[in-house]
Amino acid sequence: MVKLYRLEGRPRLYWEAWEEDGSLVIHRGPLGERGSVARVAAPNGDTVSEVLDREMQRAIADGYVPVRDEEHLRVMVQYPPERFAAPQEVEATWDRVERTINESLGWTGLGRCQLVDFSSELTFIALVLDQQLAVQAIREGLQRGGQLDGSALAVEREEGFQVVWPPQWAGESCNTSKFTTSELGL
Repeated sequence: MVKLYRLEGRPRLYWEAWEEDGSLVIHRGPLGERGSVARVAAPNGDTVSEVLDREMQRAIADGYVPVRDEEHLRVMVQYPPERFAAPQEVEATWDRVERTINESLGWTGLGRCQLVDFSSELTFIALVLDQQLAVQAIREGLQRGGQLDGSALAVEREEGFQVVWPPQWAGESCNTSKFTTSELGL
């Protein structure tokens, strides 16, 4: 998968492409919105990889650029251990929430889930381009999937992760001892 962004000016835009079923899929739109999807078939004699290269060069010529992981911001979703009555609930929640975060962020061009850990709390770290839009997209996705109750959403600040949802915890620090920048590999 190739992801490119045009972040200068308004609206900020994303462009991503991947191979699927022998054709190229291009997903693009304004950052934070679902955007549009187009399929591009490879003309006779061309490979999908060649079509991807051409389409990517067009996007780059149009001002789109890659954004390295180090340039992304971070959002955390965390669940306390007492939320889980049995170990199998942790695994099921892990799978559902990770999928929800990736779908909520990916289809809106905002980012992706990078890391999941369950050493004390069940914690998800997402790399995002806009923390406010990402928190909104994740919160809505978790709400739709019935996974919002008992969670805390936090954004990374200079002094660490700070809770932004639920409102009664807003501004509090979140337990992130495992998730320093160096431990994230960034």
